[in-house]
Amino acid sequence: MRRKSAGRCNRNGEDPTPQPVTVLRCAGERLDRLRQIRRGQAATESLLYAYRKDPDRFDRRLDSDQAIAYYYRKLYKSMDQGHQDYVVTPHGRLLDLLALNERYATAYSQDVDRYVLHQAFRLAGNLFQVFDQDTTDVLVPYQEGRQIREKLIRAAQTWDYDQLRTLLEEARPYTVSMYRYQIDRLQAQGALIQLFDGRALALTDGYYHEATGFSLKNIKDFWEVSK
Repeated sequence: MRRKSAGRCNRNGEDPTPQPVTVLRCAGERLDRLRQIRRGQAATESLLYAYRKDPDRFDRRLDSDQAIAYYYRKLYKSMDQGHQDYVVTPHGRLLDLLALNERYATAYSQDVDRYVLHQAFRLAGNLFQVFDQDTTDVLVPYQEGRQIREKLIRAAQTWDYDQLRTLLEEARPYTVSMYRYQIDRLQAQGALIQLFDGRALALTDGYYHEATGFSLKNIKDFWEVSK
């Protein structure tokens, strides 16, 4: 049986039983620009080490409440003071906007009593971002993504807007968010197809594997670890 990365391990429930996950420490890995991932990696390694020494402490489950609490204690302890405040200049902290919202409640004190709630939900929602803005969604040749890519190429040649709109909606489940440096490297290798004057991007064949995801290098040899 193939072993897949944790993010893809039985995510659609094809197998009725839990599937194995192997944790690998990549040699020469550079996470200087990915501080959040580096913190998560360190917290995970600490948890695995503690679990190996005393699994009973975690009810012999890495997904137990004790294990999850241990992980987040390690993760948050590694962060600077105020890191979780989510400061959105010039509006202050996102937490404040969703709490008493004193900054704007005081500024508009004459009208504030007209409202039952003082929170700025709409403003907070517009300001919050799950991912950094320097990422771009790229259509990858995963399952139906390859067929959608070919249809998009043909529709772009005829500028069939109705079909383009439908296809772009269908393409959403088959897109991957990539950072600017990843886009630049793939473009230099001719691995990206630009659609609609570069407003949409699709990955060519040879740079995506269903088990490991997209690659910055042309994948020539596929390998899989069997049980």
